Amino acid sequence: MQDSIHNALRQYFGYSQLLPGQQEVMQQLLNGQSAAAVFPTGGGKSLCYQLPALLLPGVTLVVSPLIALMKDQIDALDLRITPVIPEDRDQALLSSIRKNPDGPSIVYVTQQKTAESVARTLADAGLPARAYHAGMKTDLRNQVQEWFMGADDAIVVTTIAFGMGVDKAGIRAVYHYNLPKSLENYSQEIGRAGRDGETSICQCWFAPKI
Repeated sequence: MQDSIHNALRQYFGYSQLLPGQQEVMQQLLNGQSAAAVFPTGGGKSLCYQLPALLLPGVTLVVSPLIALMKDQIDALDLRITPVIPEDRDQALLSSIRKNPDGPSIVYVTQQKTAESVARTLADAGLPARAYHAGMKTDLRNQVQEWFMGADDAIVVTTIAFGMGVDKAGIRAVYHYNLPKSLENYSQEIGRAGRDGETSICQCWFAPKI
């Protein structure tokens, strides 16, 4: 079974090895059993059903695969959740950005006005930060995305409007200034860090109710 998987991997996809977790999912499917696999964006989930489809008889039906979380990638990230009081959150973010290694970073917020205000705070502190959200004109959004993709130290402060088409390998940090709207959103957003295999930081702040 393992030889069949690796032979098909080389023959049809041109890869010499699988990503962590893929082989277990494929073997489960090829054994005629169900499998629940949780992978991040870019984690290789599509191959988990594409390759078995080539080895199994009959027709394979794929129904709406979801973007989700692969545990192996999360385990490789430096994941931090820090409680703060609301009025100290800007200072906590500034402190974290300054003490962490330089590199492209994403700061996720939940509201457009927060994206603007946090980006302004970071820029006023001398950091290369710009806002991105759905309320901006298309040409300006494109300009910010192109700037981020081409820069080595850019910080984009954004709502969930940013990231669906972003595949930048060297993102060093993903910060959640606000708690994400769902676990699925969180999984997808932190999955953009460390795609080059290097150490990356994922940090989330929350303000507990007193």
